[in-house]
Amino acid sequence: MKTSKLVLAVLIFVFVCSVEASSQRNYWQEIKKLNEQADSNAYRDYFAKLSADELIIAARQCSEELQEVTQPEDWEMVGSMALSFFYEYYPQKTNGLEDISPLIAEFKNKSQSPFWRRALMHMLSGSWQEKLSIKQSLTVAKVTCDIFSDHSEQTILRSKAIGSSTLLLRYAYQKNIMNDTEARKVIDNNDYDFQKLKDAVQSGQIKMTAESKKINGNILLEVRKSINSELELFSDSQVDIKLQQAIIVSFDRYHQYGLDTSEVKTALVNALDNYKRYDEKLWNLLIKTNVESFGNRNASGKLQDMIDEAKDKTNKEHLTYFQRELEKEAKKEKQSLPDTNVETK
Repeated sequence: MKTSKLVLAVLIFVFVCSVEASSQRNYWQEIKKLNEQADSNAYRDYFAKLSADELIIAARQCSEELQEVTQPEDWEMVGSMALSFFYEYYPQKTNGLEDISPLIAEFKNKSQSPFWRRALMHMLSGSWQEKLSIKQSLTVAKVTCDIFSDHSEQTILRSKAIGSSTLLLRYAYQKNIMNDTEARKVIDNNDYDFQKLKDAVQSGQIKMTAESKKINGNILLEVRKSINSELELFSDSQVDIKLQQAIIVSFDRYHQYGLDTSEVKTALVNALDNYKRYDEKLWNLLIKTNVESFGNRNASGKLQDMIDEAKDKTNKEHLTYFQRELEKEAKKEKQSLPDTNVETK
């Protein structure tokens, strides 16, 4: 009796495993065959029958395969092409990304392939931005902030998360201003420039509604959290250079929107003063951001020292080129000044 029960249990186990195995349909292989056929009607018909969940599985399968055969520096380019089916059809299946919780669950999940997680962050902070509500943008920004703050995550994901968080928060900030009733009056009645519109809001020239102010407060709170996390990372000169580069670019993007970056400027000045602690590949971006974005004119005094000390030929060339550009700019400024040596009668 005991033997027959054991045999029955084994048979049930084998049956269940075979069912599960057969249910693992390889959508990505089917999609590749469709691509080879180059039949646009068959292609559209195929995706018309897939559900949103099936599209996610197909994208996962695609990403797992491509991660094995693609160098990390090529992931973004290759992913943009190979996952174009997901980019096109997933919003259609979800009423224009009405519910993004399945996507958030995907790129939060550390067991998913880095290729896939990175691709999702790229889509959500890229062209899909306009499909997201402000609330959705803030939700994704919080998750990406958690990812770049997590030292156990891979650098390639953390650097992407830094950029994604910044872009999403900037977009939410812009969208809230443009959705404001008072700001809409300006937009509807005149040709507008967002920078001027933003300046008018920040100066109080345009009085935002109470609801917009509340939302703006929530956005700025998340911006502050993101900047603080980035500052904490940036304070460690031994952090991977890809993260440092992503952080400096993020600082610049926040600054362009007139968001409070006083602490950022201090951090960049301190980093420049101690530039020898950082990888020399970072020097050019560090000094350019100090000078061009944050108006630290004194930074140019460090330039010749950097050029003299740079060991890599390419780095030295980049720094030298920037020095020549600054010299040209200074010469133009000098020429535009009135000649005080002209004799007067």
